[in-house]
Amino acid sequence: MADIIERGFSEILKKIDMMKKEEASRSEEIRKKDAELLQKMGDSVRGVISGIGMNMLERGKQDAKGELYNPVYYPKKMIILARQTPSRTARII
Repeated sequence: MADIIERGFSEILKKIDMMKKEEASRSEEIRKKDAELLQKMGDSVRGVISGIGMNMLERGKQDAKGELYNPVYYPKKMIILARQTPSRTARII
């Protein structure tokens, strides 16, 4: 009986090692596809950025009341592209 348990435990350890090796190769594949996705997202919005993009603040100073003065904006408008897991997506009401 102990021999069967030991063989089963050895098989579990082998599967864990195999899964770790597989995980490393799959992680690289996922990272590559993420880069492709961001590239496609960027390409799709390039034409509309000038119309709907936002002026993003590069730096600014705050006075004692917390109001900004002497703001410096990036020279071009931007759209921030991001991806979230569905469980963390904010609901718009």
